[in-house]
Amino acid sequence: MNAITYDEYQSRRYLPFLDGLRAVSILAVFLWHSPGPLLGFARGGRGVTVFFVLSGYLITMLALREESTRGYLDLGAFYLRRIFRILPLYYLMLAVNLVMVNRLPWLPNDGELNSHLPAYLFYFQDFPIVLNRFDYPFAVAWSLAIEEKFYLLWPIIGFVLLARSRYRTQLAVGLFAIIATAGLLTPLNARDLVAPYGTILLGCIAAMLLHDRRWFDRLRVLSSPWIIVTATIVSLVATSSLIALPFTIAVAILVVGLTTSSGFGTHWLSTRPLRHLGQLSYAFYLTHGIVFLLLEHPRSLEILDRAPFGLLSDPGTLESRLLMTAAAFVITLGISELLHRFFEVPMITLGRRIANRRSAAVAAVPSAAGLRGNGNT
Repeated sequence: MNAITYDEYQSRRYLPFLDGLRAVSILAVFLWHSPGPLLGFARGGRGVTVFFVLSGYLITMLALREESTRGYLDLGAFYLRRIFRILPLYYLMLAVNLVMVNRLPWLPNDGELNSHLPAYLFYFQDFPIVLNRFDYPFAVAWSLAIEEKFYLLWPIIGFVLLARSRYRTQLAVGLFAIIATAGLLTPLNARDLVAPYGTILLGCIAAMLLHDRRWFDRLRVLSSPWIIVTATIVSLVATSSLIALPFTIAVAILVVGLTTSSGFGTHWLSTRPLRHLGQLSYAFYLTHGIVFLLLEHPRSLEILDRAPFGLLSDPGTLESRLLMTAAAFVITLGISELLHRFFEVPMITLGRRIANRRSAAVAAVPSAAGLRGNGNT
């Protein structure tokens, strides 16, 4: 078995294979939204579920390590990092979509973004998107609304109200059970407004269990190649189910298995192309829908029809759909690279710099201890 030790786990600062897992997930989402879609049979949109699990795991793992090192989570610094990580690119792409729907009247649902703009501005866009079931404009933003509301509440609950509490994990498990049950009982057309919170919380639970040495030693068994393969197969099979819970649990097991492993599965997920695509995944996620829409415009189809062998002479054929998907991938990848390098990374760097200054200022003020949580054990 290729399991790492608890001390090796705590010393890891970057987990490249999780970027690789992000890459696989964004590819699944991309193919799900492609003409056809190419992954329609497998509900490739479940790639968003993987993002949720990873988000819950990573923010909680980092918060726990900060708490262990400093004795508290600097809530203000946490929010600053999340704000500069998520909001600048989101609002930039919201502006792009606004310009498009008001300048290109041929786009579908062109009135939806204008009519629901307040929801988009204040991160409640999940409600109109999920309840109205429209794919455009900017429908992929529904998942960001879920994540941001979770990011707002979870640090307060888990690291202020229950700072260093022995009951924190039990509470999270209880909340997960409540949300999972509520998600199953919620009508299908509104399920995505409830169930994703349980999905993110499952990632949080995984991080809390792995942070505990005793639980880490128990969970190391999940690093077995057989368990990783089984979890992967179960997750692939579960993508075709309307109920997301089996898929979510399989993904959580897979994340724990990979995180506690030093070998099987981690090497190929850590390859440079997958790592890089994973790092571009946020920009890729926000832009790929626009690229598909523009390529499917009649004028774009005329241009693509001049491609070798006239593959788009019949847009409904598999060859034409593959050509369209390949063109969309290359264009989206290029746009994502530019956005990531010249906008996203500078904003993230700025956010970290401001957050670090704030943390240093808070640490220098003795009376600021009250901002650090109650220190319950």
